[in-house]
Amino acid sequence: MVLYLAAAVIGVAAIVFLVIHLAKGGGNTASGTSTPGATTGAGGAAGQGSGPAYTLRQAASVGKYPLNKPAVTQVSSLITSATSKITSKMSAAGAGKPGKSVIGIYNTGPTTTLTSPSYKGLVFVGYDGTFNPTNMMKLIQKNLKSSRAVNAGPNGGQMVCGYNTSNNSVASECVWATTTTFGIVEYFNHGQPAKVGGAPKLALKVRDAVEVRAQ
Repeated sequence: MVLYLAAAVIGVAAIVFLVIHLAKGGGNTASGTSTPGATTGAGGAAGQGSGPAYTLRQAASVGKYPLNKPAVTQVSSLITSATSKITSKMSAAGAGKPGKSVIGIYNTGPTTTLTSPSYKGLVFVGYDGTFNPTNMMKLIQKNLKSSRAVNAGPNGGQMVCGYNTSNNSVASECVWATTTTFGIVEYFNHGQPAKVGGAPKLALKVRDAVEVRAQ
């Protein structure tokens, strides 16, 4: 039961929203902006006029925040299930095709149990694959409230931040895409998806830890 509850909490916050976002349209759109070194060609594949190719990894920590390995194990099957559901939606929108998923849950407080009222953390879900960053940002922004383009950092691509309200709460969320990577960062406070100050800066810390140049 504990494992089920933990998986359900993260599933709603960082996985199910993908299916919701990609399966329906919505208002509140805004176009993202590219940062230097990124391209948004229709194919979305590295080597087709794109900048450097990147890949995702599971980092042992994000700054001083450690990886919560038991929590990652609990949600891995949900990620696999969600990937199969969103692939066709992304393809239909010209947003790309996700491949391998990478999950990272990082504790920002002393509590390590996801369902605890005192749990605080960062939740990262990402995919390697081939993506069109412009189309991906448009797709995501349709269902992020108060979404805005933000600095995507030195690795380029595009990134937006806004609020995910699909869990009957208002949770800060940042999403980035390059032609080879797609990542989502959400935040937990008191065991629930939550707003957080400085969300874009935290997302960039996550990205810096989990995204590396492809070999």
